[in-house]
Amino acid sequence: MKDVSIVVASIRIKNLEKMYAAIQKACKKHTFELVVIGPYKIPDVILKKENVTYIHSYLPPVAACQAAIRLCNAEFLYVTSDDGLIQEDTIDLAIQIFREKLDDKGIINMIYDEASLDVETLELIPGKADFPADYWSSAGHPELQIPGIEPNWIMALQFFMKLNYFYQLGGFDCNFEVLNYNLHDLVYRAQAYGSKVINLPVYALMCSHLVGHASDHGPVHDASVGPDRIKFYTMYMQNRVAYSRTFLYYDNWKFFPNVWERRFKDLNNLPLEKP
Repeated sequence: MKDVSIVVASIRIKNLEKMYAAIQKACKKHTFELVVIGPYKIPDVILKKENVTYIHSYLPPVAACQAAIRLCNAEFLYVTSDDGLIQEDTIDLAIQIFREKLDDKGIINMIYDEASLDVETLELIPGKADFPADYWSSAGHPELQIPGIEPNWIMALQFFMKLNYFYQLGGFDCNFEVLNYNLHDLVYRAQAYGSKVINLPVYALMCSHLVGHASDHGPVHDASVGPDRIKFYTMYMQNRVAYSRTFLYYDNWKFFPNVWERRFKDLNNLPLEKP
């Protein structure tokens, strides 16, 4: 069993070599596995790594991650994105802080700096825009000041937690399509159950930021501002809703189509190689 499983639903396969190299620098003192799920064949140099698992899937991102996590075999789980680089020593730091300050229900918010890398090259962009200190608090976002969200709750869009606890919560609600509001929901459910969430004291991830329909971001954007947003706010306008839905049926991802039609509209000609 590894110390940490790092899971990514990936369509940007050319980023994976840099991502793997960054993980090695972030996790020097512990063992890790990288689980990649996505529609495109990943580079052979990554596929041949003994600690890499690739799952070919056309599922939407949330269901894809839920399915992939079933193959994880580690103490900790870190779900991240394919448009950024994990920073040096940060996984080792997260494990150290977790063991010093948290119990089995704890969560570390792996804070990140958005728009700090070039989308195509993953090279650092000078003059990155730091988030203010209150960014990670729900109270710091007017749109999250609604009846179902406690003002003292932390929002964590990049989380680090015990894998068994993720299973206990039932993981993600796969009615959400993409990893945005779905991540709010998971961490709010956990906090309703009594989880302590703390921020990593340094940026865990530097990442690029695509908006609207830029590059390949269109389907993610449309899902996030459309059905996912509607579902989230309809749900969390209800007082104490997270307390009544803490635990989900883990295999809820199986109830949904095997192909995410929002991205793959030609169901008779699904790709394996990235165009």
